[in-house]
Amino acid sequence: MQNQLLMGLENGVFKGRIVVIAFFIICTGILGFQASRLELDAGFEKNIPLQHEYMKTYMKHQVDFGGANRVMIAIEDTRGDIFNPEFFQVLK
Repeated sequence: MQNQLLMGLENGVFKGRIVVIAFFIICTGILGFQASRLELDAGFEKNIPLQHEYMKTYMKHQVDFGGANRVMIAIEDTRGDIFNPEFFQVLK
C-alpha cells in the first residue's frame, strides 16, 4: 500500500513537472522578496529590561542627558563661584 502511494506521488510529480517547477519558482520569488526586506535592528532599548528600576530611571532622564553612550562629570566649587585658579586647574 505504501509502495503504491509513493509510486502514485512519483507519477504525479513527474507528469505535472511544469506545475511543480512553477510552484517552486513562485515560492523562491516570494521568499527572495521577503528576504530582501529584512533589516537588522539592534536597538539599545530592545536589548535591555525596560521594567527594571534602573532602566525606568534611565528612560525618565534620557532626554536630559542625551542617551546611554555618554559619560557626564560634574565639577562644583562649593566655596563660591567657579572663576578662580584652583577650579580651572581641576577642570583642566
